[in-house]
Amino acid sequence: MDQLDILKENWKQQEKGLPKFSTTALSSMLHKKSSNIVKWLLYIALIEFALLTLVSFLPFMTDARDEAIEITGESFHYGTYVFSYIALIIFVYLFYRNYRRISAVQPVKELLRNIIITRKTMRAYIWFNLAFVFVYGVIFSVLMLENDPRIYNMVHAPSNAGHELKIKLMFLGFTFIYLLVMCLVIYGIYSLVYGILLKRLKRNYKELSKIEM
Repeated sequence: MDQLDILKENWKQQEKGLPKFSTTALSSMLHKKSSNIVKWLLYIALIEFALLTLVSFLPFMTDARDEAIEITGESFHYGTYVFSYIALIIFVYLFYRNYRRISAVQPVKELLRNIIITRKTMRAYIWFNLAFVFVYGVIFSVLMLENDPRIYNMVHAPSNAGHELKIKLMFLGFTFIYLLVMCLVIYGIYSLVYGILLKRLKRNYKELSKIEM
């Protein structure tokens, strides 16, 4: 066997080993990228938690809180407040757990499963927040009709005698539209902040799926 044949044989051996090496390297790179994405999802959720906590202690929030308690009652106000924080803490824990799982060394198949779980958790978090804002807003609006002196006096003014139900329905209708717009804005913000990361995570999932195949 001359030198040319030796070179050809070596090249063939390298060519055989190249796809395996490239696949392993690509899998490792996508694993690292996915881990970083989930880490940022966790960081953003923690920042959101911290901001909500700080805002609740701002001076102007004291008057708003007192007014809300007057309308909804202490039990409902603090009950929903505690419920929302417990839910947020649970989601932060789930994000942390997803980050730990994805960061660990694991087969591609397991990594794919954890990416799916992470995306589902993120979507559940977004929809939970939207549902909470909407449901709380509807209940608060209904209670305002009877417990907010300004709204009550407006509805039951002598000039509105006989039209109370119509005014209440109009008020609830405007509130419904307002809440829908608010939820759309919140969804837009979430889509901008979390959507970019989720799209990258989805892209990694597709690339890893090709490797697994």
